[in-house]
Amino acid sequence: MSYLKNAGIVGSRKKDQWIFYFILDEVQGFLGQIWKFVEKDHLLSKDIEVFDVMYSNRELTAFHQKNPENQFLS
Repeated sequence: MSYLKNAGIVGSRKKDQWIFYFILDEVQGFLGQIWKFVEKDHLLSKDIEVFDVMYSNRELTAFHQKNPENQFLS
């Protein structure tokens, strides 16, 4: 988060022991344009799909890390 904060992409506010991060208004339009590009790119869309599957299934992720030659998500 410190990289994003130092780059001026996110801001933060602290309340008690918690730190809340948010995307700065100045970069929301730019990030929206990047996201539109990502949605149009087939390979990036496939990567997002694989990430969603891996994130939702920790056992599948562990199996894939032990067997990287297994292309079960292709």
